[in-house]
Amino acid sequence: MSLSSRQAVVAAIRLTVVVALILVVSAWWLMQKAPDFRVDLRVRLQPNNEVAMPGYVILNYQRRLAWSVSAGQMARFQVVIPGEEAVVRFLEGHLEGLPDVAVRMVRTDGERVELGQFHASEAAWKEHRLKLPASPNEEVELEFLCLDGRGRPGLGSILLSDVVLESEGRPLDETENTVTAYAIGVDLLANVSLDKVHAPGNFETSRLFMPGPACLPLEDGLSRTLHVDEVPPGAELSVVLHAAPIGVDPQIEPGRVIVAADELVLANVSVNPLVKSLGGASPSGELIVSADLSEWVGKPLSVSLELEGGGGLFVGVREVLIRQPEERLRRAFKKEGGLNTLLVIVDGLRPDRLGFEGYDRGHTPVLESLAETGLRYEYAVAPSSWALPSVATLLTGVHPLTHGLGLHPGRTLSPRLSTLAESASWAGYSTACFTSSMVISEETGLSRGYETLFGAPMSPLVMVERAVDWLVEASQFEWFLTLHFDQATAPHEPTMADLNAVTYLPDPALVGRLATLDSRPGVAELIANEIGPQYDAEVAGIDQALGVLLDELEDQGLLENTLVVIVGSHGQEFYEHLGRGQGQTLYDEVLRVPVIVSGPGVLGLMGAPVVEREMIEMDDVTQLVGQLGKLMSAMYLSGQTPPPYGPSDIDQVAHSVLFPYEGQTNQDLEGSRRGGVLLLTDRQTGESTLLDLAPGPGQERDLLLEPQTGPWEEEARALRDAFDDWYRATILEAAARPVPLNQQGTR
Repeated sequence: MSLSSRQAVVAAIRLTVVVALILVVSAWWLMQKAPDFRVDLRVRLQPNNEVAMPGYVILNYQRRLAWSVSAGQMARFQVVIPGEEAVVRFLEGHLEGLPDVAVRMVRTDGERVELGQFHASEAAWKEHRLKLPASPNEEVELEFLCLDGRGRPGLGSILLSDVVLESEGRPLDETENTVTAYAIGVDLLANVSLDKVHAPGNFETSRLFMPGPACLPLEDGLSRTLHVDEVPPGAELSVVLHAAPIGVDPQIEPGRVIVAADELVLANVSVNPLVKSLGGASPSGELIVSADLSEWVGKPLSVSLELEGGGGLFVGVREVLIRQPEERLRRAFKKEGGLNTLLVIVDGLRPDRLGFEGYDRGHTPVLESLAETGLRYEYAVAPSSWALPSVATLLTGVHPLTHGLGLHPGRTLSPRLSTLAESASWAGYSTACFTSSMVISEETGLSRGYETLFGAPMSPLVMVERAVDWLVEASQFEWFLTLHFDQATAPHEPTMADLNAVTYLPDPALVGRLATLDSRPGVAELIANEIGPQYDAEVAGIDQALGVLLDELEDQGLLENTLVVIVGSHGQEFYEHLGRGQGQTLYDEVLRVPVIVSGPGVLGLMGAPVVEREMIEMDDVTQLVGQLGKLMSAMYLSGQTPPPYGPSDIDQVAHSVLFPYEGQTNQDLEGSRRGGVLLLTDRQTGESTLLDLAPGPGQERDLLLEPQTGPWEEEARALRDAFDDWYRATILEAAARPVPLNQQGTR
């Protein structure tokens, strides 16, 4: 071998060694930064002192939520440093003058550390990142001061936006890797030898002349005692009480139920009928009592229930349950086979205002894209026409007559019923909910199962920002995330930025239809503008925010592993039947909702979109989410797996109800749909109509007024019988429908 050849071989060997070393070092470095090894921590901050209320501003064509700080004032943020190498990141701009922004950190002992001072950016957003000389878990305050450019208070004001605390993460094996899930451990009434009796008929049962629910009766001065062999760790006692008057207009005396454990009083609760008499039905109500059992862990327990007073009342016990927690190992996310679920609930969303149904005046490209790559249900029916009963059905998989939410004010979810989030926790998913409504809350019980819950009035973009922050840590595990938007409900007040995305002038056909209802000059145009462009703009804002979230998921490599489910909880009435909004009727404009499913395991990903034309109900959607998302089984749910995944049922009847509810509606309606017809009954007057739904909202024909009514009268009787059979079965099998203790008694 020549000298030059040997030199070439040696050079090649040296290059190979260098490349190998580089690859080894690079692989080590990447492993340190890989999502499976480290978790970046990020916390979005809110001022803890009074500054100008946050609002949207636009600088250099960017729309952001910002706080205004006047010269001589400051915005203060109290934080706990979450990890190593902490930094604070923020955007700043200015409103007037050319002030400076000074940032400093204040320790708990009063020491002030100056972090930096900047000239405010002129009519533009500018990002800053400042390292914080603080240790993990140290509590500090961050102060952002507005100065006049010479370090003194003066004129002008600054804007602050996106103030975020960031730090390096922790190794995955050091992070919390379990989730606490609750389940019913012991049902103390399941095998009790004490006799149960039926309570007097109540508001729900009186329609079919049925008795009230089966209860263990309580009597003044008589103690009922139930025993538990051993109390599990972390257990909680739940007692559901039922109260109803005896007879017609009885003289009711105040009553209280004492719940005690081994002579220690756990609760002392006042009991009274909670619902006013309607249509001759007896008022009634339920209460839920919860108590911690930590003092009895590992020991036997005797629970006694005793009524004091309560003359003229029937007081019974519907449930006595011990709920126990269990640590479930979180499911670490893996690119191969990993599955996340994003459930998006939109109040007030009408499918006929979306592009895939031919509507061309709005702007919903994200929803249309999801429908084109997945599965869309053409005719999904909500169980009621406002958010609380419909969302509760979606999250529990049972009808409002079973879960009770939205039937009477004050009800909360029975501990016996589980939610999608609780089922996801049992399956090992991380769970979170971000909502601009109060429907999913501790008061309703629908927050159960969500490890992270943030509910407050906020725009769709702000909600998505918070969800993205949560995903920073959550994405190392498989997750179940719920976003609940309520912006598309009346009144319709979009932002100017959202209005710019839609056709600004209302549809002339809509103006013409409204003019036939009110001929006063300008009135039709004014109303048409609100329920036309302004409504479309609100929907466009939700669509845009959803697009931001999906883009973020795609950037993180998570979108292809995420099941996305879009569900409208109810629609909106736009004067098709002389009203607007929600919660007043049971027509299609308020009950027909969009359902779009896209992602892993969904038909339509590799070809044309799939449109399922068979009618489905909201509890069917629960089945769909639970099974495609691998969150839960079909047991104990009232719905069925809808086609194309389950059997077809062309004769399915969809039932809906609307009960009088203080602050929401005074209507008392029931409806049954099958084969394009709707039997609608006013329960207060007893009048029924059988409507042909084919012509569309506002154009329905009453088939009972047609010349040949024989077949239609038979169909009306069949639908009425179907409703009665369903109603009776649902009431008899219904779980308890309690109300929160803090509204009726004290612990």
